[in-house]
Amino acid sequence: MAAWLAEGLGTMDPGDVLDVGDGRAVEDDELVDCADVTRVEGGWIVRLSRIALVDEVVGEGELEPEVWAVDDLATDGVLLTGDAELAAGAVVGWFRDRLGVVGPAALGFSYSEAV
Repeated sequence: MAAWLAEGLGTMDPGDVLDVGDGRAVEDDELVDCADVTRVEGGWIVRLSRIALVDEVVGEGELEPEVWAVDDLATDGVLLTGDAELAAGAVVGWFRDRLGVVGPAALGFSYSEAV
């Protein structure tokens, strides 16, 4: 899954957002494991959370590249990276470590293009 995800991240345009989470429909602020990957100029912002923030998009702000951080929008952390494999690995590792996520078939994906 990591190789497939890294390849897909490479096709994203700046401003596009990939949400990965529970395969069922979820509501904003619902307790659910999720990952948001936002394409920014030169890389990706990966946000890992246990609360669905359906309408929230993290900006680069004061993020330091390649340093795991916690901000107001991330319950478990956020990473700015220029490495698609690192971004994909963070997402895959997050779901691998989460109790209750039984495998890739349990996940759902939502892709939003920048307007």
